[in-house]
Amino acid sequence: MDHLPLPKHPVCQPPLVRLYENCAYDGGPLDNYLERRNTSERALVDQLSSDAADNLAAHGILQNWTFFGVICVTTGAPSAAVAQLRRKADSQWVVDTSRLPAFVHTWMSYVRAHNLPALQRRDMEARFVQFLNKMFEVYDKIEIMLKDRGRLDSMLRLSVALLYDYLYRASTFAFGPSDGVRPHLQVAAVDCMRPLLLQMTRNGWCEGEIQSTQTMCNLIDLWFVGFLDHPHPEKDHIGCTKSRCIAYQIDERDYRTKHTTDHCSCPYVYAAQDRLSSILLSSSEAVPVIRPGSLQTPKGRGGTAGCYVEVLSSHSAGHVLPYVAISHLWSDGLGNNQENAIPECQFRRLSNFVTELCGEPVCFWLDTLYL
Repeated sequence: MDHLPLPKHPVCQPPLVRLYENCAYDGGPLDNYLERRNTSERALVDQLSSDAADNLAAHGILQNWTFFGVICVTTGAPSAAVAQLRRKADSQWVVDTSRLPAFVHTWMSYVRAHNLPALQRRDMEARFVQFLNKMFEVYDKIEIMLKDRGRLDSMLRLSVALLYDYLYRASTFAFGPSDGVRPHLQVAAVDCMRPLLLQMTRNGWCEGEIQSTQTMCNLIDLWFVGFLDHPHPEKDHIGCTKSRCIAYQIDERDYRTKHTTDHCSCPYVYAAQDRLSSILLSSSEAVPVIRPGSLQTPKGRGGTAGCYVEVLSSHSAGHVLPYVAISHLWSDGLGNNQENAIPECQFRRLSNFVTELCGEPVCFWLDTLYL
């Protein structure tokens, strides 16, 4: 799946998708492709349940029909060009989709160049998504007929699902903005996702994390996440379940606010309480925010030397001040169960981060200083 985005430093290499049949799609319509190959869905199931040679032949027909055939019919690319989406890896041929975006971009440009009326575009989009759903139903029907009698390569099914998700996303640009509910692509079956979920498990993700990620992400997003290194490998997931990850639950009795380094003992930073209170008690929808680098004169607070930062209102004289909201700090050691303060080193780190993110100093909200 060479056309799909990956993290800058993927934790592992993407799996290869085997090329099962080293011949081009014949360029004809998809509806009667199986007839042209002198077979049927039932015959394919029998082949998948048979010996290795028949199983391999059935996979080749399925791949040519539901993968390469769909690319040809959707993008209008010549079958000879689509046949080049392959390469030799070691001793076997594999699918190579690095040139697929060029085909899809040509198709998108062709559709948009017609500048069709919105109603016609919506109808075309609905029929296109219906077409993708119908093609993917082939695998659902085959799985039902197979039961436990045969083998269907999970990577073939995943590659088809990822292709359809990619084409679906491209279609939203090709057919333009919609003022209603877009038709839904139905390819995110658990069976199809299994290779991705197993990969996340091998990379250290617990069942609860995987379940919540699967709920929030579509297929291509999940593909990307599957190659991310686990953000907190030191966390203990022994008590986690499929419905809940408890590794990030915090016991306030043992909680310690963290500095940027283990040996740092810099003073704490506080918000100016009088200004903070006046903003929170005002009748406006203003939010108290702080300006990066606004550390002011040290003062004593409970016997501990510290600094305070200037607090500004996000709404002032009819002007809305842009700001960045930084929340959920407790899991990263930036909470404080004793007072509304964070270490100066952390304040400077966050200030620099926001400035770098926005390209200039921008105010930010920090819940540890206010809540």
